[in-house]
Amino acid sequence: MTLPRLNALPAALLALTVLGTGCVSQDSHDDLLTINRQLEERRTTLEQEVANLRLANKQANSAIAALEARIARLAALEARYTEDQATIAEKNKTIAQLRAEIAKLGSGQDKIVVVEGLPPEVSDALRDLAAANPDLMVYDADRGMIRLRSDLTFGLGSDVVSDSAKTALSRLANVLTGGAAAQFDIQVVGHTDAVPVKSARGKQLYGDNRGLSSNRGDSVARVLIANGVSAGRVVSGGRGATQPIEANNAKGQSKANRRVEIFLVKASDAPAPAPAPAGGAPTGGSGGGVGEGAAEPADPAIFK
Repeated sequence: MTLPRLNALPAALLALTVLGTGCVSQDSHDDLLTINRQLEERRTTLEQEVANLRLANKQANSAIAALEARIARLAALEARYTEDQATIAEKNKTIAQLRAEIAKLGSGQDKIVVVEGLPPEVSDALRDLAAANPDLMVYDADRGMIRLRSDLTFGLGSDVVSDSAKTALSRLANVLTGGAAAQFDIQVVGHTDAVPVKSARGKQLYGDNRGLSSNRGDSVARVLIANGVSAGRVVSGGRGATQPIEANNAKGQSKANRRVEIFLVKASDAPAPAPAPAGGAPTGGSGGGVGEGAAEPADPAIFK
């Protein structure tokens, strides 16, 4: 900003006065000096305001530059976040696929090859059977699998199939022996929760949870065979507590984890039966289980 030369104005006024009057009174001279001083003060004030405006403008430009730099950094971080989210999603997808593969492979000896899409009539029949027995079983169409609740399939600490479960299994056998279902082999797998077998009787009969789950899987398989399913189509075994479908509580118990799963598998992929667990009764014993004919103990978990 260009300012007028304010300090030259009083001298010009004085010169004009002298020329016009020929002389200047003392009062007029004092007035001119006062005006000159006021103009000087005004000029100084204006110069300071201009300096302040220039400083404020410089600070504003600096703040704008800082904000622009911050916006650029935030944009870069947003782009990186978006890229990282896509990477995480892809990794989570891979992890889910690997977990699914691990669940199918198990120990490697009892591999389950899930049928990709059962024939509609088979799937419908299994779905109808599960719907008619909702407390006992559920049907998983994606895996071609019927899941039985152990609490209703067996007595306390027992591998003996209950009468109500036998009735439902006989109907399942009818489905498995008829029509398109006959082309599949049957894989029966027992599971337990994480509470170990504690009673002396239970340890004698089963050895451990794997032995108990194996015996229960074999007991279900025998019921199917007794109801017309060819023995050559059926294999059975147990995985103990190694594949929970729900987190066990602090005591290691989860009713959902105590189950027997029956899979329809490709005939060429059905594995050989696993050997009986060491220290327990051979798989397939269908004699009276622990607690048969006796009162239930105060703590049912001791017979797990």
